[in-house]
Order: sequence, then C-alpha cells, then structure tokens
Amino acid sequence: MGKFELSFTNPIFTIIVGVIVAFTLMFIPYLGYVVGPLVGGFVATYFAKEKRIIYGLFVGIGAIIVLFIYSSSEPTSNLDILKYIIGSIPISIIPAIIGSYIGKRTKNLL
Repeated sequence: MGKFELSFTNPIFTIIVGVIVAFTLMFIPYLGYVVGPLVGGFVATYFAKEKRIIYGLFVGIGAIIVLFIYSSSEPTSNLDILKYIIGSIPISIIPAIIGSYIGKRTKNLL
C-alpha cells in the first residue's frame, strides 16, 4: 500500500483555509491569538503542494485583515488603527511563520 498524501496544487486555497482556521481558533480564551495563527500557518504549508514558509506570512496578514474587519464596528482614530496593526504583527504574523516552518519541516520528515 502506498502512503496517503493530501496536497492541493493551488496555494491560494491552502492560504484561505489557513486564514479560516486561524480566525476560528483566535476565539479560544488566553492563547487563541497565538495558537490560531500558528495552526493556520501550519495548515497552509503542510497541505500545499509546494512547501514555502511565505504561506505562513500570508496567513498572518490575512488573519490580521479578517480580524480587523471583524472588529471595526466602532469608530476609531488613525492612531488606534496604527496601534492595532503594530500590535498585531508579533501576535499574529510571527506565530503563523513559525507554524509554517513547522509544517514544512514536518512534511520533510514524513
């Protein structure tokens, strides 16, 4: 029997799935903002046909955009938006890149 491998040829599909996973897991109390992008970056890289760590960066940016759109129901100033974006970078993008790296290394080990 051969090894079962699930991979998608279109990386945009895996990035979108990674953003959905990251956004969904961000609602876990306390650790959601770190665990969500970490798992989303992992999913985006692990299930892509060509393994690239940059998919995690795209997942982190996508998670920030979706979370910003979701939470922008009240009026804010430009300074608040800048604080939000600067604060979101280490919380969302770095774990997504780490998850992407783990997905790439895991795929190479199996």
